[in-house]
Amino acid sequence: MTEEEFETLLWLSRLDLPQEEKEKFFSQIREVLEHIKRIESVPVEEFVEYFFPNQGQRPLREDEAQSANFTEQALKNAPEKVGNFFACPPVLPTPGGERDESTGATEE
Repeated sequence: MTEEEFETLLWLSRLDLPQEEKEKFFSQIREVLEHIKRIESVPVEEFVEYFFPNQGQRPLREDEAQSANFTEQALKNAPEKVGNFFACPPVLPTPGGERDESTGATEE
């Protein structure tokens, strides 16, 4: 990448950088591009691709309407529950509040 190309890139990106940062970024971009060139130079023609993630048929299932109410299943093994909710002791202390055993809520 030439300095002119870099300046064009900055202009297209609408970046207005101080000269010190321009030099730093220009150096870093050149290093990245050089690294990419090294990677591209590795001969890979001899390697055979053995995995094609988009090939083959994916098993499809029939669309069936199912209940979206998972509350009973979720609460099935709950040690305590209040209505459709898990009951648990308060996590945060409440100022002078006591836990209401029937709802699990704390009162202030």
